[in-house]
Amino acid sequence: MRIDLAPILSEADELIAAIEVKSWHCSVNAAHACLRAMPSPAWAEATPGLAQFGPGEWEANQAVNLLRRLVMAALMAFTDERRSWEASDEWPKPTGLRAATDRLRSICSGVVIVEVQEEASA
Repeated sequence: MRIDLAPILSEADELIAAIEVKSWHCSVNAAHACLRAMPSPAWAEATPGLAQFGPGEWEANQAVNLLRRLVMAALMAFTDERRSWEASDEWPKPTGLRAATDRLRSICSGVVIVEVQEEASA
């Protein structure tokens, strides 16, 4: 696989930890570092418009892009001048970030997590 997922996972874990301890400074820096650890969204395109993926790379790319969107959304929230990010403020739980990180981690270990919806019995 041409994507090194380990640094991305490490930075994502740092972001989750920073959010959980309600540190704006650490959260902003961790979000920025997580984005920097990711390859360009066009990394698989040697020729514009023609992405080529090796074994497992398409799934990894999808998982990285989901994580990228969640990290960017968090960074947008952290930089909203109308919002206060004091430790005493209400902070969102990093549930989506954790799920995206877990999915990416499962790709690293070769285990793909499949979401199963339970059907309601009548």
